[in-house]
Amino acid sequence: MSGKITTTVHAGIIPDEQIALLSTIADGVLEMKIDEDSHRFVRIKSFRGLRVAPNWVPFDFEEEEEGGSVVFSWRRD
Repeated sequence: MSGKITTTVHAGIIPDEQIALLSTIADGVLEMKIDEDSHRFVRIKSFRGLRVAPNWVPFDFEEEEEGGSVVFSWRRD
C-alpha cells in the first residue's frame, strides 16, 4: 500500500521530539526560513534515496505572466 501526505510543521508548535519522529518516517524534509531582513531561504534537509547538501538557498514566489499562477523558485548557484 502506498499513499501521499504533505505536512507543514512550524517549529515551536509541536515538541522537537515529534518533529524528529515525523522526519524519520518522511521521504523528504524541506525547511524554510525568513531572516531578520525578510529574505526567504529554503533547503532540502533530507530526501530518501538521495544524497543532498543541506545548504540554505534564497527563494521567492514569482507570478507567471500567462495565467497569473504563482511559482515557487530558487537559484542553484
